Amino acid sequence: MSEIGTFSLLFWVVAASAGAMGALEAADRASGSGAGKGRGGEGKDYSFRRRIHEERVRRKTEDFVNKYQSIVDDLRAQGLDRYVSSEIAEIEARLDEVRSLLATDPFEARSRNMQIGPLIGPLPRIARQRRAQERADRGMGRRRIGLRATAERPRTAEPQGARQEVPPERSHSAPPSPPEREANRLRDQLLDELNAAIQRDFIDQVVLDFAYEELRALRDETTRLELASEGELEQRRKEIMTQLAAIRDRAQQAAEEWRARYEQPIELMLVEDEIKDLESSLPAADPAATKLLDDLKALRDAIRTGKLAGEQLNQQLEEKLEAAEVVVVNEECRREVVRAMYAALQQQGFVVDAPRRIKEGNTDEVVITARKPAGQSAEVRVTPKGEIHYKFLNYEGMECKKDIDKVLDLLQHVYNIPLGEHRIIWQNPDRISKGARPIPGSSQSEGRRG
Repeated sequence: MSEIGTFSLLFWVVAASAGAMGALEAADRASGSGAGKGRGGEGKDYSFRRRIHEERVRRKTEDFVNKYQSIVDDLRAQGLDRYVSSEIAEIEARLDEVRSLLATDPFEARSRNMQIGPLIGPLPRIARQRRAQERADRGMGRRRIGLRATAERPRTAEPQGARQEVPPERSHSAPPSPPEREANRLRDQLLDELNAAIQRDFIDQVVLDFAYEELRALRDETTRLELASEGELEQRRKEIMTQLAAIRDRAQQAAEEWRARYEQPIELMLVEDEIKDLESSLPAADPAATKLLDDLKALRDAIRTGKLAGEQLNQQLEEKLEAAEVVVVNEECRREVVRAMYAALQQQGFVVDAPRRIKEGNTDEVVITARKPAGQSAEVRVTPKGEIHYKFLNYEGMECKKDIDKVLDLLQHVYNIPLGEHRIIWQNPDRISKGARPIPGSSQSEGRRG
């Protein structure tokens, strides 16, 4: 006996349709309600889907909680937390609430987590601005880094070795010698040039913040120079400007990396994350899902360029992310079905090949092929439309029906896969000879199995 047939999966939701999320939420609400009972009548149709959906929401929300916590941890590591201490306290209290909800209500956890994004997004920039203001208030901002600091510079060159203290009355009585005056003039000229270069090259406050300590060290080094001639001034100028350019390059690189990490809008992070998931889940030849992906990419570009913001952005963001979630949850459900079918076939004594996803033209199926040592074979195809197509071939007598029934029983009662309508496309109940072959595309027998 051989049999070819198909099953529908009761928990499927039409992807990328208008009001898709409403359909998804309605499916979740039906969990355990007994709606749409399938082959076994267990009433588990949507509890399966809800479990998959909850796991995804829990996983994605936890990822964002970890991202937010890492931002707070980085602020502490950079010594910036004291400038935003009250904001951090509020954010960490909210993160604790989200963590406590993840186990019991991942959907509420996600909702509360979404409220944290706008709070933490601008926090690193605010912290750096407040530190820059504090430095400016102490006279250590950009306009002071390169200024002359005569009080910090020695008036005369000190000999190597221990410094000999000069009595206060003598330090004011002897005017500087001509070589000392010339050394001071050359040094002041070099400091003026350094200050002008800093004013010119470090306009960006974030770049300046990253360069601040190195610029202070360069300034302090310059104040200690003793220059004897114009030639020596020129040589030192070249060395200092080379150092300054290297400091600028390092600070610009650090600022770019910092902005990529911290100044990316939370909305952009959400869209890019969903685009990545949708691209891996996109069904072949599905115009609605393909358009949804294009819409998400257009939304991402609008966020990057600032063309969309405020309430309009929030409305489109919610609509597109919800529709994309239907597609992604469908695909995650399909993966779970494939894993369950693979395990069920193995338990029935089949040697099962690794599942293959075939996306060609209008076809998008995950194919599982299996065989037994005695020659019986099975092929199962799971489509993105919530259908299972199967072929059990090369059996004798009623062994085919027994294998099919056992596999389906495992799917439903062990792996909790809710199966719907069952149609037998073709069946050969009289086959005895192992050499006989099924008739491809035949529909000798068609009906329903209960």
